[in-house]
Amino acid sequence: MNTARLLTLALAAGLAAATLPAVTLVTYDFEDTGDLLKPDAASIATGVSAGAITLNNLGTGTGSGYYTYGSNRAITLLPGTAQTSYSVSTVLSNATYLSIKLTVEEGYRLSIDTLSLQAAAGGSAGTHRAFYVFSDLTQFTAPVGSAYANVLLFDRRNQSGFPGTLPIRSEGLKDYSVTLTDSAFKNIAGGTEVEFRIYIQTDSIDRSVDFGNITLTGTLTPIPEPATNALLLALGALAVAGLCRIRSRHDRS
Repeated sequence: MNTARLLTLALAAGLAAATLPAVTLVTYDFEDTGDLLKPDAASIATGVSAGAITLNNLGTGTGSGYYTYGSNRAITLLPGTAQTSYSVSTVLSNATYLSIKLTVEEGYRLSIDTLSLQAAAGGSAGTHRAFYVFSDLTQFTAPVGSAYANVLLFDRRNQSGFPGTLPIRSEGLKDYSVTLTDSAFKNIAGGTEVEFRIYIQTDSIDRSVDFGNITLTGTLTPIPEPATNALLLALGALAVAGLCRIRSRHDRS
């Protein structure tokens, strides 16, 4: 077998471990009226698994549990505990959140790149409403003196001296996106479960926040089986040996 052939085989084996392009990992579009909390099955990337959203100390709005913005459906969520002011520590202690869990399958490594969602304050009243996004990779905590340190994304109504840009329903859903640059979101090993929580804050249990199209994107790297690694090393060694023989012949001539 000539050296060019050996190098070609080594390259082919190496490509098996190449990082795939950035992809949508999962999307929750709330279009399945039979189960609003299920992910869009077609959106789940090969290399990860994702289950239904779970709600903690939250309920869905009366009736259908969703609100339709044109052709886009959003889930309507009501906190089980009312809060009278904006406070990260309070929303964490009241634990009014929706949870998304993503598991990296064995044989892959994952880097999560972005989280995006749509949101609006339910109803039309200009009242206290806010949301905060956290992940277990950067902790569900509000450090003293730096309450927003672990908040990945947040917004609120511009109300009573608290600035914010969260729209009301009549203004439509607003698009939000955050790039996840912390090293905790990179090179996540197979078998690891990652959780994101969106905490919701309103000043009445009858006031809601609407969410649409929650999406995670990232890159997945297949990890070669041990036998593949051994083959790659062997092919590399053969290629090096072949190059050495060619160089030796050239030197003698």
